[in-house]
Amino acid sequence: PHSKQNNQKKKGHSMSRYLNTNELAERLRVSPRTVANWRKNKTISFIRRNARAVLYDWEEVERELRQGVKSKGTGHFPSIEKER
Repeated sequence: PHSKQNNQKKKGHSMSRYLNTNELAERLRVSPRTVANWRKNKTISFIRRNARAVLYDWEEVERELRQGVKSKGTGHFPSIEKER
């Protein structure tokens, strides 16, 4: 049986600003491979934390996909750099 707390945890990740590849794919209802292709083709911005870990800023990705703005492919977000 699933508790209400478990359901809240599942929903809780959807409010996070930074998503991993699987979370982003789920939110956009595409496959993780599609997200990886968009990253490779610089369709969306991303943060590479290490050799395997990639994060996406939901607000940046949403803006890029809505506006058709091609990512600069820098692997980081200027807005994050400004916050530091």
